[in-house]
Parts: sequence; C-alpha cells; structure tokens
Amino acid sequence: MFIRKEVRLLHGRLVPVFVATLLAAAGFAQAGHAASARDPISYVIDQLNPLLPDFRTPKGFRIKIGGLAGFTPSFEGSSDYHLRFAPTLDIIYRDRVFLNSNRLRINLLPSGDIRGGIQLKYRAGRNEKVSEDLAGLGNVGTSWEAGLYIEARLHSTLISADITHDIGNGHKSTLATLLVGQGLYMDDNTLVGVGVNVHWAGSRYMNAFFGVTPAQSAASGLPVFSAGAGFRDVGLLLYWRQSLSDHLDLMTNITFKHMLDAANDSPLVQQRGDPKQLLSSIALRYAF
Repeated sequence: MFIRKEVRLLHGRLVPVFVATLLAAAGFAQAGHAASARDPISYVIDQLNPLLPDFRTPKGFRIKIGGLAGFTPSFEGSSDYHLRFAPTLDIIYRDRVFLNSNRLRINLLPSGDIRGGIQLKYRAGRNEKVSEDLAGLGNVGTSWEAGLYIEARLHSTLISADITHDIGNGHKSTLATLLVGQGLYMDDNTLVGVGVNVHWAGSRYMNAFFGVTPAQSAASGLPVFSAGAGFRDVGLLLYWRQSLSDHLDLMTNITFKHMLDAANDSPLVQQRGDPKQLLSSIALRYAF
C-alpha cells in the first residue's frame, strides 16, 4: 500500500520535479565531460557521492552549485595522472529527490534514517585518445545506469548499496556497489570520515574497459584477454567537509583503491598501468 501511494505521488507532485532535475543532471554531466579534455571526471565525483548524504530534510528545494578539481589516473588502471576540473550541482527536494552531479535518486521509503528507491547515473565512456596506452583499444560509449539503491544511517555509521544496469550505449552491463562509512569527528561545521567501498561489475563492463579482443590485440600489441564478471576494485576513502559560512562548503577526499579479479589481471593494467590507484579531489559548493 505504501509503495503504491508513493508511486501516485511520483505521478503527481514529483514528476515535474523529477523531469527538471533529470535535465539538470544531464546538462551538468555533459559539462563535466567537456571540462575534462583528456578523460571524464565522473568516477572522481563517484568517490564523493557515497559520503554526501545529508539526512536533514529541507522543507522545499535546496540547491548547491560549485566546482571540483581532481587529481586522477588517465583511465581506470592507468599509472599516469592528470589534474581535471568539473562543475558540480546538488539539488534536494524535501526527502524525495536527490541529485549529486552525475547521479539522480528518488527516495520511496519513509523519512528517517533509511532511504531507498530508484536511481539513474551518468557514466562517461573512455576515449582511446586519452592516453597512448589505449591506442588500438577503441572507445567505450557513454552509459546511463538505472537501478535501485538503499542507504542507512546508524548513529555515525553510513551503509550504502546500489545495483544498476546500463540502458545506454556504453558498457551495457550490471554494476553493484557497497560502501560502509564511519564518521570520525562531527560538529555543526565539520565532518571527518573514513569509508571502505567495493565495486562488482558484469563481464560486459569488464571486457569493455579491461578486455582485449583479437582485433584490439593486433592493433595495440597487448595479448588477447577475456575479462569475466567479478569485483572491480576495493577502496579506502578519507573525507573532510567543512562549512566556511552559512552558504559555502569545502570538501576534500582522498581514495586509495586496488583493482581486483579481471581488472587486476588485465594486460592493460599489468603491462601499461598499475592496479594500485590513488584519487584525490577538492570541491567548493555554494548553497542557495
């Protein structure tokens, strides 16, 4: 009964909000892609997203805009690093609609310390011109990943999980993420936390980003490699958010992750990259 009631609400009051927010998400996602000439920064924003949930509920809209600078690998598994910039956009409507730059979530569960529902996430693809290490491997298209999520706050601990499938023209596979975050210090202006996350990916995703077909082998010089489904990586995240004023927030994040399973065994990573990955970012957001 409750879910049917929520669905009716989505068809009434929330549908216009959903459509407007989705259009904003698409615009900012494309802007973030264009802002990074070498490679998309979407997977840097992904590192911030799981630690962003704010369980304080606004009465109406809350909008935050800003910018993000990230020091990231040229591509997943690369040993070369570059500094990239992208705009950020956060929109919250009550406790129902949550947009964090490239990810949109609709909450269908009761208000409180547990949220869950549907989500749509934009994932930019990979261009082989990003790095000479990718020469001959071709491009991976843009993905729109639709699925379900749930997140819960237990005192100072955050648990978040989602499962999605690409409905676009990218990797066309299934992804799953689990994160456990722990607040180390919190007051009215400061949040310091640590988290551990793990990503699982289907075989199509693994082959799109880490596999090598016979044709790609001939063009790139890498040995043929078929990547099966499995865990993509496990990461340790350190996070700090500081309120500089009533309207201005500063956030910084450092993530160390290690590639696993087929992602770790890929000749692209073993011969031309590094399974140990370091991502760092800093973001400034202004709230209206």
